[in-house]
Amino acid sequence: ERAYQALKNRVTEMEARIAEREQQIKELEQTMAAPDFYTNHEKSKPVLDRHQALMWEVGELLAQWEMLVGVRNLFHESLANTSAYDELLVVRPPKRVVGGLTVRF
Repeated sequence: ERAYQALKNRVTEMEARIAEREQQIKELEQTMAAPDFYTNHEKSKPVLDRHQALMWEVGELLAQWEMLVGVRNLFHESLANTSAYDELLVVRPPKRVVGGLTVRF
């Protein structure tokens, strides 16, 4: 039960981080939508770089979120009519690289 609650808290934390980054992206995109934004390269480059960094960060956070939700669901879902092996045994298990670790499902 403690492990499930820890995973649930981590998922909630991850969702908050993703929402925060997505809000930052929206704000940058509003700035980028200005008609004269691209006329000054020196001013636009840092904004574009930050936008790209946030996009990559959100992608990585979403990958981590998906993994955490999958693990959380293994603890949470009722196994009355199924087996835990239904989730663990697949013909071609996906592989994901997260933070330098290879996680095989």
